[in-house]
Amino acid sequence: MSCFPKTRFNDSAFRYDDQYTLSMTYTDAASKKTRTSQITKSVASFFDENGVLCMYLYQPEVKMLKNNVSVSKKELQRLGTPYKFKGSPQSVVCVSHDTLCVTGGGGYNAVCLLSVSTDNIITLTREIKTSSKFDSIFCMSPSHMVVSTMDNPRPARMLSLDGVENDFDHVVFPTKTYKANESLCTYVQSKNTLVLTDRNAHTVFLYDTVKGTSRAVTNENIQEPCGCCVGPGDTVLVCSENNNSIVHLSVDGKILGIYPVDILFPRSICVSKNATRLAVSNSPKDAKKLQLYNISPANS
Repeated sequence: MSCFPKTRFNDSAFRYDDQYTLSMTYTDAASKKTRTSQITKSVASFFDENGVLCMYLYQPEVKMLKNNVSVSKKELQRLGTPYKFKGSPQSVVCVSHDTLCVTGGGGYNAVCLLSVSTDNIITLTREIKTSSKFDSIFCMSPSHMVVSTMDNPRPARMLSLDGVENDFDHVVFPTKTYKANESLCTYVQSKNTLVLTDRNAHTVFLYDTVKGTSRAVTNENIQEPCGCCVGPGDTVLVCSENNNSIVHLSVDGKILGIYPVDILFPRSICVSKNATRLAVSNSPKDAKKLQLYNISPANS
């Protein structure tokens, strides 16, 4: 991943703030305009083109030579030992600081639990056999996850770390089934809200799992919605794949913002635990990227 624009840097100035964010001011050699790029050192887990789960660190190495500054490392660095699955992995979530959960890695009807050692070695701990084919996965609580399904009239279900599957009793889903990558989900625990995307219908569904109410959100900015996650302040962030942007929603369905990203067809999205960093990855085989962004607090 190229973390900064492919242009010649002139009059560069660097600084680190308290969030460990590298801010770079540079002059674009083509347009002669002054621009600023930011990146935060982070650890990320994602699958490479061979279905291998890898952990990467972005921590720019900055050298100070009198009045000159240079970045000697501008790419993600692989950490530890990657893990090779026997099946095609679909989605990954951090259950705790040292535990990962992956759908599809043991086959479509299986969920893999993996541990991560202090020296970043990934090891299979347990394989949960499931009655359904699962696609996306997201933590509902320390012991339960929400998963989206494939070829199942129940497009979202609950799965415990003990392997027990349950349905959302008060939720009425659309009368349709989805194939792989057609519908993904997340869950806003504090609002009891299940979020389900319908890629082909260009729609985001919001379900109150306690009251049984629902809302379908459509908008010209929501084009082929796919990956989604919980954003700052218990809001929702959704990848609008065909618009190359992120749509910011409230749990009531109000659009709070549209954020273009410098990445083709964004598909997967995740926010850090402290809600200050955002990771986005995409799907094209010939242009895969994993990009990291800062989340700035709104001005009051």
